[in-house]
Amino acid sequence: MSGTGHTNTSVSTTGSQFVDGLLSGVKWGDSTLYYSFPASDAEYDYSGAPATFAPVTSTMQKTAAHFALNTAQGSSANDGFSLEGFTRLNVVHTTTTDAHIRLAQSDDPLTAYAYYPSTGDWGGDVWVGTSYNYTSPQAGNYVWHTHLHEIGHALGLKHGQETSVYGALPSSYDSMEYSVMTYRSYVGDPLSGGYSNETWGYAQTYMMADIAALQHMYGANFAINNGDTVYKWNPSSGDTLVNGAVAINPGANRIFATIWDGGGTDTYDLSTYSTNLTIDLQPGGYSYFGAVQIANLGDGNYARGNIFNAQLYQDDVRSLIENAIGGSGNDTVTGNQANNILTGNSGNDTLYGMGGSDTLVGGDGDDVNDGGAGTDTAAYDSLSRTHSISWSGSNGRGTVSGGGTDSLSSIELLSFVDGYFLSGNAAIVARMYDSALDRDADYGGLFNWIASLDAGLGGIGLAEYFVTSQEFTQTYGALGNTEFVTLLYENVLDRSPDQPGLDYWVDLLDFGSNSRAEVLYGISESVEHISIMASDRVSGSIWLGDDNAMEIARLYNVALDRAPDADGLSQWIASYKEGQRLENIAESFVNSAEFAAKYGSLSHTDFVALLYNNALDREPDQPGLDYWVLALDNGQVTTADMLIGFSNSTEFKVFSESYMDDGIMLA
Repeated sequence: MSGTGHTNTSVSTTGSQFVDGLLSGVKWGDSTLYYSFPASDAEYDYSGAPATFAPVTSTMQKTAAHFALNTAQGSSANDGFSLEGFTRLNVVHTTTTDAHIRLAQSDDPLTAYAYYPSTGDWGGDVWVGTSYNYTSPQAGNYVWHTHLHEIGHALGLKHGQETSVYGALPSSYDSMEYSVMTYRSYVGDPLSGGYSNETWGYAQTYMMADIAALQHMYGANFAINNGDTVYKWNPSSGDTLVNGAVAINPGANRIFATIWDGGGTDTYDLSTYSTNLTIDLQPGGYSYFGAVQIANLGDGNYARGNIFNAQLYQDDVRSLIENAIGGSGNDTVTGNQANNILTGNSGNDTLYGMGGSDTLVGGDGDDVNDGGAGTDTAAYDSLSRTHSISWSGSNGRGTVSGGGTDSLSSIELLSFVDGYFLSGNAAIVARMYDSALDRDADYGGLFNWIASLDAGLGGIGLAEYFVTSQEFTQTYGALGNTEFVTLLYENVLDRSPDQPGLDYWVDLLDFGSNSRAEVLYGISESVEHISIMASDRVSGSIWLGDDNAMEIARLYNVALDRAPDADGLSQWIASYKEGQRLENIAESFVNSAEFAAKYGSLSHTDFVALLYNNALDREPDQPGLDYWVLALDNGQVTTADMLIGFSNSTEFKVFSESYMDDGIMLA
């Protein structure tokens, strides 16, 4: 028995014909579905197809059914493409007779057919004919598609082109590109003559309308592929890989599938491609990898994309793909409402961030970076001084040259190996750190507060959080209003308050017209403070240096008495960020031929004196000279330790500020 003993329920409409056009009006009512490959016609209790029953013995047929239905059989890489992977159903393969879905062969159907969910014995039964060879399904061929299609019926999906029940799919979506349930290979395909696809040009998975309809009936699964999943494709074979394992192995070099992902920070990686790619991460979007791998749908029509993205389920953004990596061609990459990282690699690429706070990495070539809404970053894996920058933080537009010329629009941050140029909400946060805590913003705090402002916190709300922080209390203490405003002027504007200004702000506080947070924000965003913090190099922005990069740059100045060269500085910064200890880097400087030529074989006294002159541009004070010479004589410090001590001293940090402002100066 199949339907007998199992419940089924009616299915209501969604109001979206994209989904409703596939609903038969009935679904299984159980949370666990069983499917089987019956061994005998004795398991059936009705006439028709069972009279010429033949069991499914083909391993390839069983593999196709397993792929479509559950996650237990086959590679875990293909879990997200199965019914169990993208719905909340538990789907179990069984050898018992009591299964919701039974798959068998018969000469009754000319091709294949299946029954909708039903309490009748036939409910959920799938029959494939014997007049056509259905024993060799492989991803991309007609037989594979047929198994997906008929199992879809057994789950409660109807033909997309049929106007019965709740109507047909919208005409612009009535094609195999959106559903395996329609008889139309392409939009506008006449229904006469059957499918027109090339041999390996059939959909390899359930497509986005199928997934949306099945999720409407059975819920959405956010537990499968809910980590940081990487989807990759082979440009030579068409294989789809999930986290490095083959998920779809097509019969020819074609890619034609839809991705459902359960969560995490996920990536489409097409770095091995040399074609001009179009990658779109938007829900319902599709990506085009090139003519070689696109499915020929017949009559001069080709699939509009290789990989399609599932729609959001009830606007839940967990299923979004967050990141994309292009290849060596001239790629177009479009993000979505998440905080995307879009990487173009080489070639003249166009990157669209759309919503969210995105990071756009054009790579080599002349790229177009358009951040869209949110606080967006154009990122460069190089030092800021190796680029010519003509960008205005006030409007987010401009160009960055060096390794190509990039055009920027709606960009609020420029990221380099040695720091950031900040504008917009990022600049507001940086000024608040300077005003409230008398220090530069740390990266973690910077991006946390940028996200809060982007989400609607507001400047006064930001100031409230800072005013109530422990660090703010430690900076300003329990002061009266006059003392508070005075210290604010000194920390923020680097001067004593003028009397009119002091009176103005104190009166606002004394009479309760403004809170301390409002005063803090008012002074932080004053014309004077904005001018003090403004970059001299890039209009409408603030420079925020990278601490690691500045440490290495100071080592160059102390150890070699010169500005760093771009290649060396970049390499040492990369090593430092990858975990190499600063002590080891300093030791490498000490052991270099350039260091030996600079300092030679000097006594400890002469070495320390020369270091003072080279690094601090002054003679050593006697206590300092005595301290370092004694420490070297007694082996308490090494030469490398001393270099670090000098380079990280308050005096040298102040002395070297002019070399670090607006990007590290290079040799």
